[in-house]
Amino acid sequence: MPHRRLKEIVAGQDLLYVGPSATVREAADRMRERHVGAALVIDEGVLRGIFTERDLLQRVVASGYDPETTFVAQVMSHDPHSLDGDRQGIEAMRIMREEGIQHVAVTGLAGIGYGVISMRDFLGTEVAAFEKEFEFEERVWQEV
Repeated sequence: MPHRRLKEIVAGQDLLYVGPSATVREAADRMRERHVGAALVIDEGVLRGIFTERDLLQRVVASGYDPETTFVAQVMSHDPHSLDGDRQGIEAMRIMREEGIQHVAVTGLAGIGYGVISMRDFLGTEVAAFEKEFEFEERVWQEV
């Protein structure tokens, strides 16, 4: 399995990020325009959270908030899972699988310093190798 580092996977990424004072409508519009499922919430260069499609559905729509007047800071996921860009992609895959999440923030990058990765960023061979490893671990635990 190719063990790409996270910084290799997100290299060249045009990161979508918003400030905490952006409205949900603004964030959702930008996510739609860019065809992405998440935006990092960055304030004064510091990662404050992540706003995802799941947040939009569960914390805004299902809770009856108005996207025009609700700020991202009110409904974002605080303290998102993150990994340094020098870590291997399989580590992000493991976190996503174990935590039932779709995105992991990547830190320690050049430029703004951040990136975001989702399962769709991985090559088919990486996903297949991860699934094989995960199935092996499950079998081992079942036998113990």
